[in-house]
Amino acid sequence: MVDETVESYEWNLGICATGAGEGELALDVWKQMGNKIEMGRFGLPEGGYPQAKVRLTQYPLAERNARKDYPGLEETIWIERLSPCHGIIRSVLYQDLGVDYGDVVLIDGAPITYHKYDGNEIPVFPHLATLQKRNYLFFDFAGTQDTANSINELSNDFDRDAIVYSHTENFRMLCATCWRDPDTNHEVHEAEEKYVIIGRIAVPNDMNLEELLTKLDKSVSDRKDCRIFVPDLCKEVGLTKRTEVERRRFEMLCDSRA
Repeated sequence: MVDETVESYEWNLGICATGAGEGELALDVWKQMGNKIEMGRFGLPEGGYPQAKVRLTQYPLAERNARKDYPGLEETIWIERLSPCHGIIRSVLYQDLGVDYGDVVLIDGAPITYHKYDGNEIPVFPHLATLQKRNYLFFDFAGTQDTANSINELSNDFDRDAIVYSHTENFRMLCATCWRDPDTNHEVHEAEEKYVIIGRIAVPNDMNLEELLTKLDKSVSDRKDCRIFVPDLCKEVGLTKRTEVERRRFEMLCDSRA
């Protein structure tokens, strides 16, 4: 019982230190608990941890009180887990929760459920707080592809963490039964092939958008098996005629999925 109490105390101390930005203290705690971890990005500890899922909320636990004790909008996403209790959001959100791709979030160490992927159980952690908002730019897109993941793979040609993120393939609104049942095989849900793809491009806010569009055009040209239309990106670059054409095609593809 004493060992369990001490371990619980250490976990809470590590989470609190990370949430307060006390990187050196958090590093000492995680090392004492046997983690292979060193100081990393954002002035916080960082080690080699597998990706995890987080139930993001519009109002994370640290922001709630007796008068506002509800989560608001919720969405389950993937994070690049940097330490036992924090990571970088690696899903582009479908809803507006006030956080999004690239932001850094604090999580609890105890999962609230597990999602099964072909026999492997992936823990889903609660969202405690948002540590850093990195203010990426986002551009809605619509496109077509002949084979699964062709549009997602356009990201391979981008620099500096820009990403083409398909909501059609990557986002799934789970029903209450699926959410409560950890034995549901979510890989089956997400394996359905789609030919009309809807999603968003996420871009660091200081990236040259004209260069990004040039790389996107070349990427699509090299692959031949997909097309993508991003009217708001064309508008930002100042391509008025192209914006009008891409807007019409974008709306046509979106309407086809209605």
